[in-house]
Amino acid sequence: MLPLIAVLVCFLVYFLGYKFYSGYISKSIFDLKNGLNDTPAHKLNDGVDYLPTKPVVLFGHHYASIAGLAPVLGPAVAVIWGWLPAMLWVVFGSIFVGCVHDFGALVVSVRNQGKSIGQVAEDLLGHRARSLFHAIIFFLVSLAMGVFVLVLAEMFSADPKVELFPSLNTADKIIPSIKNSRDQNVLKQPSSLILKEEEKQRASVNSASHTVTKEKKYSSVTTSKHKSISDNVYSNSIDLKKKSTLTNSTQAQNSTITNSETANEKVHHHPGEIRTEEKPSIRLRSHFPEAVIPSAVIMILAVIMGYLHYKKGMNLTPLTVFSVFGTLGSMILGMQDSVLSWTGLNHVETSPSTGTWKYILLFYAFLASVTPVWLLLQSRDYINSFLLYLGIVLIYLGFFTGGILQNFHSFNAEVIRTTTIGLDLIPFVFITIACGAVSGFHALVSSGTTAKQLDKETDARPIGYGGMIGESLLGLSAVIACTIGFTSSEEWSGFYRSWSGIQGLAPQVGAYIYGTGRFLLQIGIPETFGQGFIALIVISFALTSLDSATRLLRYNIEEIAESTRISWIQTFVGNRYVSSLIACIAIGFFAFLEIEQDGKRNLQGLRSGNFLEQRTSY
Repeated sequence: MLPLIAVLVCFLVYFLGYKFYSGYISKSIFDLKNGLNDTPAHKLNDGVDYLPTKPVVLFGHHYASIAGLAPVLGPAVAVIWGWLPAMLWVVFGSIFVGCVHDFGALVVSVRNQGKSIGQVAEDLLGHRARSLFHAIIFFLVSLAMGVFVLVLAEMFSADPKVELFPSLNTADKIIPSIKNSRDQNVLKQPSSLILKEEEKQRASVNSASHTVTKEKKYSSVTTSKHKSISDNVYSNSIDLKKKSTLTNSTQAQNSTITNSETANEKVHHHPGEIRTEEKPSIRLRSHFPEAVIPSAVIMILAVIMGYLHYKKGMNLTPLTVFSVFGTLGSMILGMQDSVLSWTGLNHVETSPSTGTWKYILLFYAFLASVTPVWLLLQSRDYINSFLLYLGIVLIYLGFFTGGILQNFHSFNAEVIRTTTIGLDLIPFVFITIACGAVSGFHALVSSGTTAKQLDKETDARPIGYGGMIGESLLGLSAVIACTIGFTSSEEWSGFYRSWSGIQGLAPQVGAYIYGTGRFLLQIGIPETFGQGFIALIVISFALTSLDSATRLLRYNIEEIAESTRISWIQTFVGNRYVSSLIACIAIGFFAFLEIEQDGKRNLQGLRSGNFLEQRTSY
């Protein structure tokens, strides 16, 4: 019951923080007054960047813009110090630091004609401070979005090979995953077998079959329907030809290497029990081609919604219902093997390469930056926000259901580790978890796009403070998914045994999708579908961060041009098409940049503070 109680306490802290602390800041610090102070959205309304927007729509845009990959990646890594430090920083860090930061940045920008942080810095600190802010913003946003393009391109691309992340060096063993499909009280155990990749080098995929027999001694396992079993010999027959075919389909990418039962008897375990001398291992994914179709459909629906609502005056409610159900329908369609095979998205030979996806994503970022905010950016973020609302509700519903049924009775992780391979808990946990607790990028969103669309000053409280609580909920879900979501403490400790084991996209995103998939399983959502749904959410919010940040980078470049006080530069670079092109070139530079041979990992580390692993490698 400890996980259940801990999360309920976190919810209570969120509620108290919003009701009392944000109320105090709103009235006593910022003195927000409804309708008495005209916002820049009304004063400077141009229909492109400045536009008065309904709070529910603007909240969706703001929430989707700040809730990208980082709220998932940071906590997924930080739990290596134990579940308690990560949970405390995500909850209390957001309430007392992150939410106040976002709220304050939004109010300050609104009261300064919607100016960005750089422009406000000039008013307060001088021209040199503004130039410094612009330089830092240009570099960091370009770098961060370059990583996002890199990550998204990898996630969209197809990869037929099975990726394995063994917990121990004894990866040459085939560890049976025991499940009881007929016992409703036994939780399905999804990824728990590994097959050593070196064996594939010596095996022919065209052979009829290949039998691997391992003699294992198991300790006594007692269930309500089965007697004790010991010194059992498992013969696992694996048809490699069938396996090769399956790995070219989404089903194979979503599934793990499952056990084969012996011809004579079947063995069953309780949830998380793996009776082997080795710690269990899990296979994690980094490629999700099934997310391509729904991602494209969301963009099309966003354009339709924006046009019909702002140009034709259609009511927002039916448009919202149509768009949300259209998105869910496209997700179901995109996960069908027949559709993926027809489009060629799940085959390396026919799917766009990672490099091609980078160009496609940069072109999309350019379009999102130059088009009016109501046509694509705002409506797309609004639709995406409903995906996240639904996802968060289902994740926590599955968690509480499993907790009540006693399927999640412990965190499966250490409470606290003061040091991990020479890396101290303080200060590195605060470096590792940024988004989800506090992030400077949110100030750019608050003072960049959100402040230009705020209808009333009082809307700043639910959007600025409340939006950050929403992101913190996403971070909290990552904490519990990457601890409670594992099937056992042995599995968790095997996965988080070292820094090298959790670096890169697949371990970080994959661990979150793996854990949340088990949560959704508690409410009857099949694991394959649940993991695909969570993957779509993660990808969608990485895309919203990309398009919003590209627009913010465009604003920054235009402000740099303005600060030069050279007329032709102000005219040429100040053009939104030129500034957007420069922004995309800067992002593309980092997206295609390779540092040494494994440049991708180093580039990700440069952005996210994962230099910790590089430190331990020397």
